[in-house]
Amino acid sequence: MNAKLISLVVLFVLSLAIVGVITAKRSGPEVRGQGFTLEEIQRFYPADGSTPITVSTTTRYQKSDGSWRKDSTCNGKTTLGFSLPARGVFAVDEESKRLNFVGDPQRTVFSEEMLRKEPGFVREETILGLKTFLIHSISTETGESNEAYICPALQGYPLKRVVRYKTGSTAVFEVTHVTLGAPPESFFTSLPNYEVNYDKTR
Repeated sequence: MNAKLISLVVLFVLSLAIVGVITAKRSGPEVRGQGFTLEEIQRFYPADGSTPITVSTTTRYQKSDGSWRKDSTCNGKTTLGFSLPARGVFAVDEESKRLNFVGDPQRTVFSEEMLRKEPGFVREETILGLKTFLIHSISTETGESNEAYICPALQGYPLKRVVRYKTGSTAVFEVTHVTLGAPPESFFTSLPNYEVNYDKTR
């Protein structure tokens, strides 16, 4: 059981980069978009067909300028991550009282026309009343396949992601609720201002 929990936590940590990987493959001018708040759940489906496991729940607050804050609960532990256009993307390490630098923020145009021209474009699909574009890709490094239902109206955030691993297991990230509009400014002014750690190996 402990090994399974450790694996799920590793999956959760790796999932934090999925959206960044998707957006990093695209280029375009910076653009202001719709602010929003959403709730997302991650489930892990074992290859043996046994009962799915809820890995994490996340609330994401995103401003029109691309700044975001993400509060996640995984295996009973709450973590905080955030992105500020002028500074970068950070994971908060409360134990060490520092900000671990994850990377540079990605701001790109996600027009419907651009998404339809993507090599991996499959189809359009409505999720939670919002139009999404299903983009399919396969990692040449890991062999895993990814399906991202990208929503242009939400600054390109995927309302659903399905990651299929070579082992036969599947991870599903699914947005369950969306509230349009700017999130409270206090969620950003209250972000910790710890020392920044730029060493990604620590």
